[in-house]
Amino acid sequence: MPRKPAVSATPAVRRAKPADAPAVSPADTEAVAKFCAGVCWDSKAEEILVYDARANSVLADFYVVCTGTSDPHLRALRQHLEESLKGKGVRLRHASGNPGSGWTILDFGDVLVHVFHADQRRYYNIEELWKEYPVIHRSPDVKND
Repeated sequence: MPRKPAVSATPAVRRAKPADAPAVSPADTEAVAKFCAGVCWDSKAEEILVYDARANSVLADFYVVCTGTSDPHLRALRQHLEESLKGKGVRLRHASGNPGSGWTILDFGDVLVHVFHADQRRYYNIEELWKEYPVIHRSPDVKND
């Protein structure tokens, strides 16, 4: 007699998938930043925030911050971001850090993506540095302050 598959007692978080990926112009840095957030969410990243730093920063127009759950997850996030953005004509200019360090920074020109382990994100608390920047996107698992 065939066995029935086990059913989990806790339902999985449902992640909405867009019907079609929006067109992203490399010149539209806000669209690139929001696209990065979408790629991170689709790749199961947590606590995704997008900061608009255009009025305050010379380094980048937007900062994207997210949390991965393990070293392999951080590697996968980097790979998915790089491949997805390359398909939109946005190239990775530089990457710094590695999954083993708990913090990786991906430089897509005017969009910088910070991928953290949860403990490293709490330790460095870079959100405190950007508290005056407007948050233009929050993933559904982030509480509004």
